[in-house]
Amino acid sequence: MRPTRRRALYLCIFISMSVNAQAPSSPEAALEAHQQARKQKDLPRYLATISFQQEAVEELRRIGREPTDAAVAEVAAKRESQLRTHVESRGFIPDYGDCKVVRKLEDSDAQVRFILSCVSSTTTLMYSVLVIRFPSGWFVVRNG
Repeated sequence: MRPTRRRALYLCIFISMSVNAQAPSSPEAALEAHQQARKQKDLPRYLATISFQQEAVEELRRIGREPTDAAVAEVAAKRESQLRTHVESRGFIPDYGDCKVVRKLEDSDAQVRFILSCVSSTTTLMYSVLVIRFPSGWFVVRNG
């Protein structure tokens, strides 16, 4: 599948942000960046807060495949593309509204899980967000 000009532009923006942006230096800063980007509906910034590579490693392990560099790159690109397409076509849904950290669970020095309570005009929801430290900083790992 050939990338469209729009996707190519987003990819350039993402790469530029990844290279030039300072990654959050704490799990709280990573969570805040992730939530603010979502709240402001800033797709490139939102995507830059997520470690698609780590998500790919975990997905490959779940299905019993070896997380080789090539497999990780393929799955990470697919996951990012799927999320980008979903948000471009449907927007940032569901609307989580205002979220507050209810609990912080430090799984290790490099892994923190935040339990959030979110209230919107239509619902109240609790969910967890996993944040992992990498050499370049802290990033969100969805479905972790």
